[in-house]
Amino acid sequence: MLSVFISLAAALQQPHYREADQLKTLLANGSVVYCEKRDAPYVSVQLILNNRDTLDQPSTYGYRHLIEHIAARAVKGQDFEVETAGGYILASTSRDWMRFEWRVPPEKLNLAFKGMEGILNDCGATEAAIKRETVAISHELDLLTSSEKESITAWKDVYGAGGIDPLGSKDSVLTAKPEDLQAIWHKMTRASNVVISACGPLDKDTFTASAKEVLSGLYSSTQSPLPSRPIDGSYGDGNVVAVPIPPITTKSSANALVAAFGLAGRLNRPYLTYTPSDRYGLAIVGSYDPYESIKTVADGEDPAIIFILGRLNALAWLDSKLSTPEGTAELNGTLLSISPSLRPSKIAENIVYASFDDFKQTWNLIKGVAK
Repeated sequence: MLSVFISLAAALQQPHYREADQLKTLLANGSVVYCEKRDAPYVSVQLILNNRDTLDQPSTYGYRHLIEHIAARAVKGQDFEVETAGGYILASTSRDWMRFEWRVPPEKLNLAFKGMEGILNDCGATEAAIKRETVAISHELDLLTSSEKESITAWKDVYGAGGIDPLGSKDSVLTAKPEDLQAIWHKMTRASNVVISACGPLDKDTFTASAKEVLSGLYSSTQSPLPSRPIDGSYGDGNVVAVPIPPITTKSSANALVAAFGLAGRLNRPYLTYTPSDRYGLAIVGSYDPYESIKTVADGEDPAIIFILGRLNALAWLDSKLSTPEGTAELNGTLLSISPSLRPSKIAENIVYASFDDFKQTWNLIKGVAK
């Protein structure tokens, strides 16, 4: 047991948590710039917009997803310019934030700054853009995997109206008007909702100075308090179970994560999806083996063993997120969009010192929901 504890504590000393290579800057207007120097063939630069002021409602179902599609094309010719330089642009929308990424050679960082500045100035919402991207979203929804569809169902079952899916539907995005999208974008680009995060072979001071220029035009704001996301039910379906995760800013989130990762570690062909949130979130744990029963696995396990395994797996997950420039930029950026003081090292510390008694509450919940 002592050797296991030492292994857990040693995880906090991994190079991925070395602060000498990192620089975080909180701007006067409320925005945050994070950059981390690391040897790599490319730099991942990410613009992250928190959703705290534009929570999804039935009347705006899928609108943020539509904005993401439109904004990613807002700077004309940028796709061609970035790809010609050997990079590319990615974008995604979750329940709590929207993310744009420029993955470019270090000598082409100017393309990322040009793209971010263009998007922040105008998301590009027009009638023609809405019509074009509605077709793209329709195709995207048709290609959802079975596990993605199951995740949508689980969120609705556990959180009810608070678990509304951000992707929207083919019909809902058609109701959007340019002025609706511009109003949402105006709120999302309040300074305290915006983070620029980057990792790769860069000069921290030079990068930070350029990022500050991009963000300086945003109007000052402070973070708005988020309404709670109360648990409305539960979800377990054969070889899938949904595990409610408290806000990532709390120690109790680590206890629940340990239970989820402990369960995943005992399955034959596991998968686990989870996105850190400052509200109650959800870890979806399942098995790709259609003949495996989560209930059978959970009922036959010693909670003490699951607790140890869960901490090791949770730390391994955290470390894997920080193993690439894009993962590092995304995790640090999304955490800083939740709170300017939140860092991966704090999450790791909470995992190492997770409470066995609190862990058992989530473990018993898993056993009660599993079918």
